[in-house]
Amino acid sequence: MLLDSHNKEGKENLNFSELGNYSQRKQGNKLDRIIKQIKSEQMPSHSYTFIHRNAKLTKENKALLMRWMERTNDSVSKEN
Repeated sequence: MLLDSHNKEGKENLNFSELGNYSQRKQGNKLDRIIKQIKSEQMPSHSYTFIHRNAKLTKENKALLMRWMERTNDSVSKEN
């Protein structure tokens, strides 16, 4: 199924359960990439929200996620 492959591919690229196991550089790169994808409306993907309409992010959801990722990224950067 398309959705199953999207989920599998997503977890292969970034599994939040394993984020702390990544190097600090890799953590920062992953978080930066997610922020860029949210800002450019690439995440969540259109094929995913087509099936799961309640998964669309509101402006407030996006802002909350980006603040968390930016703070997390800042703390990772300070550890370097």
